[in-house]
Amino acid sequence: MPRVSANFTRTLCTKGRLPSAALATQPTNDTSWNVISKACFASAAGAATKEGSEAKKEVKKSALESAISAVKAIVTSRVAVLGFGAAVLLAANVQTGNIVEDYYKGQMVDRVGAGFCPDPQPAGPHHIPRHTVVEDLDRILMQDQPSKFYYVVTGAHGRGKSTLLREMCLRRGKKGMGYIEVEPHPKDFGNSLGAALDFNFQEHMGMLNQLVGLMGALPVHKEDSPQMTFKRAASALQEAAAEHKNRTGRPFVLIIDAVDRLAEHAPDILETLQDYCKDWAEQTIVSVVLVCSEGLAPHIMHSRDAWSHAYQPGEIRNITTEEAKDYLVNRGIDAQDAEQLVQVTDGVFQRLEKCVVMLGRGMSVQQTTDAILQDIETHFVSAGLLDDTPQQKPGLRVIRELIKPPSSKWSQLFGGDANLGRLHINAAEFRELVPEQDMQDKLLNRSSVFAYDGSHLRFESKTSEAYARDVLPGKVSTSLSL
Repeated sequence: MPRVSANFTRTLCTKGRLPSAALATQPTNDTSWNVISKACFASAAGAATKEGSEAKKEVKKSALESAISAVKAIVTSRVAVLGFGAAVLLAANVQTGNIVEDYYKGQMVDRVGAGFCPDPQPAGPHHIPRHTVVEDLDRILMQDQPSKFYYVVTGAHGRGKSTLLREMCLRRGKKGMGYIEVEPHPKDFGNSLGAALDFNFQEHMGMLNQLVGLMGALPVHKEDSPQMTFKRAASALQEAAAEHKNRTGRPFVLIIDAVDRLAEHAPDILETLQDYCKDWAEQTIVSVVLVCSEGLAPHIMHSRDAWSHAYQPGEIRNITTEEAKDYLVNRGIDAQDAEQLVQVTDGVFQRLEKCVVMLGRGMSVQQTTDAILQDIETHFVSAGLLDDTPQQKPGLRVIRELIKPPSSKWSQLFGGDANLGRLHINAAEFRELVPEQDMQDKLLNRSSVFAYDGSHLRFESKTSEAYARDVLPGKVSTSLSL
């Protein structure tokens, strides 16, 4: 008998054009459409001589029931096989996912225990030891008892904060301590933290998912937002640090440097980080040291409830006048010239180094002094204090308050010098002088004019104060005179 297509046979059966003898030849092999075809044709041959409408109806009904029964058997058997196979694959995928996850968690716990700190640059021949600052930091990092606080270490740009903290990591031998610096693109902070921990963002995926991803058939992981990426890395750190605490009885110490970059470009991540710092401090599993300049970052953090668990051991200040002078003399600069340069550098490492470089290129002391003062003026321009900007008037109000003589003996003792002006204004006074939040942020963000630790605001350096007192009045409109 010739083979016919399943579609053709199915059409004949369902339209009633084959006789009822199909019942007698119902297929026994329920996986072949050819069997159905044979049955239908056999039924047709046996019923070819039958006449009458009743016989035709019986043929239609019988043939249709035979075809439907065969199709159901085929579908049922194949679905059962596919279902069983899918269940096996799913179970294997989940199991391998658990194995992979446990492996990566173990890796992270080992990583936390071993620590991750970059090696500091070797101290040069003109290195200035800062024993007092080192002792203060040592008390934080080498604490014997878990603390319920996280720490905020502040200091203006160029004070040597990063160098000192890297040295502290080395003193402790790295174990149980990590150091990470916020990169210039702070929205990648979650990825940076994950990389430092050896955290694999695909660690929750099973064998099947990862194989499919490797073949490029499907994406193995949907791209997270910067906020979600950070939360995933922070949660991984929390689990690893908790296990580290169980093993050693000590919290993991994490130093996060250059937090200012988060404050400027990703304040939402900074706020989430601060919440984690508070929670980890309460659980005593991670002791976080946030390192930033005195400006926008402390301003943002101080305004939130999580600040209640912050502790400020003090700022990293400039080196003393004598230390700065000795540094310049040791670099080959005449003692009298060094005396003059110290007055304009105010003990800031970056400015001292700039003086050494400029003098080494043949520039005079006066040219070098003028270049440093030009840098100071650039800071006032960046803060919007010399141009007609929205923050100029509120900024000049702050300067006016800082340089005016204290009004009483009490304020002279605790708030300034009668001949020089006030040392600082408190946070409440600052908010009163500059009530708009966005204006506060603009004045504090990377201007290097003011230093703000969250509680008090002052000039960033004596050089900035001298510029505000002696030069700035001639730079602004008489209607804004100081």
